[in-house]
Amino acid sequence: MGGRIEGSGSMGVDVSGNGTVTLSGEVKVEGFETGMKVTKGSVMVTKGSITGQN
Repeated sequence: MGGRIEGSGSMGVDVSGNGTVTLSGEVKVEGFETGMKVTKGSVMVTKGSITGQN
């Protein structure tokens, strides 16, 4: 299981497996295996969607 976060322009990062990713030092996303939790900053979806289930 992995995730992909894309930013505008040339910014963006590919993530595979568990871990924490920080974008531009402002947006922090954790827990790709069990879902995503934004612990700092915000996430804006410009294409597609983010869905969650508990």
